[in-house]
Amino acid sequence: MNHADPRLAPAQAIVDAAMQTARDRGESARMVGTIGDSIRQLVTDRIKTFMDPISLAAAVIWWLE
Repeated sequence: MNHADPRLAPAQAIVDAAMQTARDRGESARMVGTIGDSIRQLVTDRIKTFMDPISLAAAVIWWLE
C-alpha cells in the first residue's frame, strides 16, 4: 500500500519529467540518478518555502537548461 501524500504527486511528476529529459539527452544512468536527486532536493526546498507550483515548474525548467 502506498502511503505517499497525494499532494506530492505533482512534485513527483516534475522529478520524473526531469529524469526522462536526462535519459532523452543520452545521460548515463548514474547522471540520471544524480539529476533526480538534485531535482528532488530542489522541489523539497521550494515546497518548504511555499513556492507555488507554476514557479516551481519554472525553476526546474531553468535548472535543466
